[in-house]
Amino acid sequence: MIGQDVRYAFRSLGRAPGFTLVAVITLALGIGATTAIFSVVDGILLRPLPYPDPSRIVTVARVSNASRADGAFAAADFIDYKRDTRSFAALAGFRQDIIDLTGGIEPIRLITLETTAEFFDVIGLPPLMGRGYAESDRASGSRVVVISEVMWRQHLGGDPQVLGRTVRLNGVPHTVIGVMAERLVHPQKVDMWTLAPQQVPTSPIPIEGDALASREVQYFQVIGRLAPAVSLEQANADLRAVADRLAREYPDTNGGEWAEATSFHELLVGDIRSALLMLLGAVGFVLLIACANVASLLLARGTARRRELAVRSALGAKRGRLVRQLLTESVLLASVGGAIGLLVAYWGVDALIAIAPESIPRLGDVQVDPRVAAFTLSVSAMVGVLFGIVPALQGARPDLVDALKDGGRTGTARAGAQRTLVVAEVALALVLLIGAGLMLTSFSRLRAVDVGFNASNLVVVFVPLPQARYNTEAQTQFYTRLLERLHANPVTQRSALVFPTPFGGGNARGGYSIEGAAEQQRSERPMVQINSVTPGYFQTMGIPVLRGRDVELSDTRDRAGVVVINQTLAEREWPHQDPIGKRLTIGGGLLTVVGVVGDSKRSDLEGVQQPAVYMSHAAFALPFMGAVVRSELSEGAITAAVREAVRSLDPELPVENADTVETILERTTGQPRFRALLVTAFAAVALVLAGVGLYGLISYTVAQRVPEIGVRLALGATPAQVGALIVRQGLGLAAAGVAIGVVGAIAATRVIEGLLFSVSATDPVVYSGLATLLLSIAALACYVPARRAMRVDPLGALRSDG
Repeated sequence: MIGQDVRYAFRSLGRAPGFTLVAVITLALGIGATTAIFSVVDGILLRPLPYPDPSRIVTVARVSNASRADGAFAAADFIDYKRDTRSFAALAGFRQDIIDLTGGIEPIRLITLETTAEFFDVIGLPPLMGRGYAESDRASGSRVVVISEVMWRQHLGGDPQVLGRTVRLNGVPHTVIGVMAERLVHPQKVDMWTLAPQQVPTSPIPIEGDALASREVQYFQVIGRLAPAVSLEQANADLRAVADRLAREYPDTNGGEWAEATSFHELLVGDIRSALLMLLGAVGFVLLIACANVASLLLARGTARRRELAVRSALGAKRGRLVRQLLTESVLLASVGGAIGLLVAYWGVDALIAIAPESIPRLGDVQVDPRVAAFTLSVSAMVGVLFGIVPALQGARPDLVDALKDGGRTGTARAGAQRTLVVAEVALALVLLIGAGLMLTSFSRLRAVDVGFNASNLVVVFVPLPQARYNTEAQTQFYTRLLERLHANPVTQRSALVFPTPFGGGNARGGYSIEGAAEQQRSERPMVQINSVTPGYFQTMGIPVLRGRDVELSDTRDRAGVVVINQTLAEREWPHQDPIGKRLTIGGGLLTVVGVVGDSKRSDLEGVQQPAVYMSHAAFALPFMGAVVRSELSEGAITAAVREAVRSLDPELPVENADTVETILERTTGQPRFRALLVTAFAAVALVLAGVGLYGLISYTVAQRVPEIGVRLALGATPAQVGALIVRQGLGLAAAGVAIGVVGAIAATRVIEGLLFSVSATDPVVYSGLATLLLSIAALACYVPARRAMRVDPLGALRSDG
């Protein structure tokens, strides 16, 4: 019986190729777009991480009463938590670092994680080759390294004898003991993992006294694996108990602070989760509009089939039999649309990956696999029933007397159902349009943020130093001599050195206190951004010096500490006063304000301006500085000039290619751009589908009302009056859809409020402008069939109704 229904459905759809083609294309677009977005959501949010029992892997972050800061740990705190907690099978510290691979024709810069010995016990993933390191390697003082599969293939030629091979990292020999599969991502791609020589990762800045006893300098992250049968809540209670003890014993450094464990998966995808779910909801709206469109087409087609269905009913076909037959046609349409939609999804996923910013995690896990194919089949079956059930129920109960008469009229129920579907399409389309409008407005305002410096003709070249070969004094000397060479070259004459580089991802922060203010615990001190710069940095960047002076090479550690502050810090701490000569403490050092500069963004366009201080690199040396060069020459010429200067000082230091600050800013806005682009594309499709749906309904209505229009014209109505009547009825439906859509948008856009920048989720300009646009499209969709109604021949219409 089912086979007979399917064969009949094929013949029936084949007799209406135009209808079938339009319906299949509409469904293929809706199902294909939904499948593509679901593939991204599945790969990033739903698919388990490629580790054994990944739900037991957690990150442990430092939290304070004042703020979450960056969650970094100090050495002594980590050692205490590791010793005193019982909830973890393993707990490891790690810090990202830059390492130079030397010994080849050209030095190569690589990204590494320096970790404690327990790191691979936490991850639990066996290496592709060899082994991970262990505590015994640290105890013996072995210099060992585990390399990534990518590094093994790209930089070591896929050497099958790589285990035991010696590589020079920052000039120090290391033995390769393992190759880790490419799927290990933590939380970003790295080239290798090195073992910390002590119980904690190496500090990037000097620590006075015993480094392992320090509770002031917080610089590395912590990851752990929960012990068997221990829940996340139990682990957090255990961590809190240790934190309470540390707060009592060390109130100055640990008061008001504790540690908190969260899912490792959440660390990877937390920032993108809401955006992906929003996109899935948006594409779901497109699918609903596509279903409504096809349902409307089926209702219209049911009119043409009234006689056929009436004959079958008169010959004894039960209503259930007719419903099943009509639903079979709907599901068949959806299945064909789904099959083509799956092909669309394959293309769509490739396109999404191509335009997605690199900051989106786990893109390598996104694919159209059997899980996604099963999702597509399920969606196809569901939408087949969804858009087919109403037309099937209405088509299966024809009015036999009316349907079997020549010129029988359509029932009002079918037209009413079509009007309802069109109103729903318009409402859904407006919700999507408003969402897209808000996203575009948000992105536009984000791009227009004043960064506080002149980004044009400004390039950055990263010039980090290996700590194994450069101590603090050597770092200061190297960067001083590098700056001299850059200034001596006409290509790089307008240059300076800075850490962190503008929007380069680096970060240095610390709590501060004002001289003379009440003493505060570390956790209660306000935070300030710390920058290490060379003289001329503000001039190179185009940041105005508002008061006082620039930093100088003579501002060394040996002199009384001095600092330049930004306008936000000056206005916050010394409103209506001259801050020059005022003093503040950062990290135990008393610093005198010698200058005030304009505010500038360094890493976050969306956040409020933070207090910031600038210290001479001679007083605050960090091995991660970059050169900022203002020049109209190409990036290649600037890279060559910087490379020449660096190689004249140290031939083993690699120099990366220059990057324009404008390009860096483009990458910074990658995720908002990605969201705005996709939602706008979905909204455009929804707008077209809604317009087509309204056009189809009005055209169908005009065709059914030809006799009535003929009577109106015969009784003296002008063609303009007839056209206005048709347009007015269509716009009435559109206006109803717009009214419902505005209410729906007010509710729906609350979900994306957290993704918006400098625009309200109920912005009246966006709402009114897009409602007007949709009504204009609706008017255009009504105008074409209205013109057809205006050209109706009254005599011909009356004869055809006779």
